[in-house]
Amino acid sequence: MMNKELIKDYLAEFIKTPLPWFIERELKVSETERRVITIIGPRRAGKTYYLYQLMSKNKENALYLNFEDTRLMEVSFKEVRDLIRMFKEISGKEPMYLFLDEVQNLHRWEMAVRELLDTRKFRIFVTGSSSKLLSREIATSLRGRTLTYTLLPFSFSEYLKAKNIPTQVLSKDDEALIKKELMEYLQFGGFPEVVLEKEKEKILKEFYDLTLFKDIIERHNLRNISLAKFLLSFFAQNFSCEISVNKILNFFKSQGKKFGRNTLYDYIDKIQDTVAIFFVNRYSEKIYTRESWPKKIYLADTGISRVVRFSTDTGRLMENAVFLELLRR
Repeated sequence: MMNKELIKDYLAEFIKTPLPWFIERELKVSETERRVITIIGPRRAGKTYYLYQLMSKNKENALYLNFEDTRLMEVSFKEVRDLIRMFKEISGKEPMYLFLDEVQNLHRWEMAVRELLDTRKFRIFVTGSSSKLLSREIATSLRGRTLTYTLLPFSFSEYLKAKNIPTQVLSKDDEALIKKELMEYLQFGGFPEVVLEKEKEKILKEFYDLTLFKDIIERHNLRNISLAKFLLSFFAQNFSCEISVNKILNFFKSQGKKFGRNTLYDYIDKIQDTVAIFFVNRYSEKIYTRESWPKKIYLADTGISRVVRFSTDTGRLMENAVFLELLRR
């Protein structure tokens, strides 16, 4: 049961506090009362700040609920409408826009969202860091009633914007600077905090550990921690490469460790759920060939590999960056 005093404190703070400064992102989403707009992406890709960007046009008519805020942790899906009523009491108006951040932390969130959508009163936006959890719940309760978008870390053009580097009417010196920045972008990636802060290596290590322990091991209650660690490290090192399940199984057999093929597939699925790793099928007209291994690995951000990479391979980094640019389109 939600604590009303904590909720009032949260709502009052949201109403009084101006939105923080943000770098405008290139992702464009639709606005409709008939469908929920779902935004997924890896941890720390900037989903919260993207919601700020969307609500900046009409904050006085918006309600933002961050389900990672401790004051909202006791809220149940049945109490969301009561929470909206409390907002109306405090602000004097009912919100037109609802922004639900990290919604997978609200148990049975899809039931609450479906009920709100049925009222036709709100335009609803939700974010999450778990593609499988969101897609599973959408499939059961919100099938055909959502539009899903993926927000990745900064593209190179967004990276240049964040660093106030001009991209129009370039001199030779400007071109040289952009080439230098491209190499840094490939090496450290485009996570907003990494781009804007100085301690890039430490921040990337923190992101990597959070993805491993919070988004993979804890979220899915995995018991074989060493297998989860190995797989994430293996994928981060072998980006822009084809990999096979047999290669992984043979490595563990050589180390005297045994586990079933189904266990391996299950752990790979959990890692893919973080939206930090993408597995691309081979092109073929035959569905069996498309869906079978080997698959090619790409990272949601080249900086992820920095934590476990032992050498610089500009060709592979560039290939990964091109894949991400195509994915954005």
